[in-house]
Amino acid sequence: MPGENDLMTTYGVEQPTARRALDVLKNEGLLQARRGAGTFVRDFRPLRPRVAGPPPGCPLGRRAVGVGG
Repeated sequence: MPGENDLMTTYGVEQPTARRALDVLKNEGLLQARRGAGTFVRDFRPLRPRVAGPPPGCPLGRRAVGVGG
């Protein structure tokens, strides 16, 4: 992964912006910093298991209320 200086030059951003962008990616688990070696893209592994089922707000996820009563 390019370092802060490379990001600043390539995208024309200031140093705090480049640093924040790298920090966000590290916090999301997408990058791994190795002291003295650089910052690397991690192998993909889902951070959280997905739960099967309808998405929130989907009418399929609601139970029928007052039916047959």
